[in-house]
Amino acid sequence: MTTHCWGVDPGFASSPTGVALVRFDGLVPALVGAWTIRPRGRDWQARIDDVLGQLLALISPRVPVLAPRGPVLVSYELSYIGENAQSALRLAQLGGGVRGVALALGLRVVAVQPSESKLALVGRGGATKQEMIDKARQVFGRALSEHEADACAHALAGEAKVRRQAVERSAT
Repeated sequence: MTTHCWGVDPGFASSPTGVALVRFDGLVPALVGAWTIRPRGRDWQARIDDVLGQLLALISPRVPVLAPRGPVLVSYELSYIGENAQSALRLAQLGGGVRGVALALGLRVVAVQPSESKLALVGRGGATKQEMIDKARQVFGRALSEHEADACAHALAGEAKVRRQAVERSAT
């Protein structure tokens, strides 16, 4: 069975949003495309709105083409509280917006922790940015920005999480 997973690495300030579309033929991933969404706008709310609008414009025309081929899902990185609580709250709002875009398009949504994505791509939850970029290039055969590499990792982790949940449901 073929599954398509959109990976989204949310960013809205100086950090852009990475987006990747990964096709899974069984357990074998193949990169369909990777994009970088650069936020526009004066304040953080306008930038979040702009990112969500660009994301919707990117995903929505592709859903009717992908859906007949098998499940389509969206996997995005959960925000984490770092040193700047305001940034974390704003990223959480963007993550909720990503979730809303996916649900409005009728897609299954899964949120992943950064450590899950690092584990899915590199094999360990504490991987560095450079290790993520290098491994994404090795796995997908092309150079990707750090945000696109992260988005690929979120797609890998999200698809694995959905597959694991299906196995757990069938075992009960």
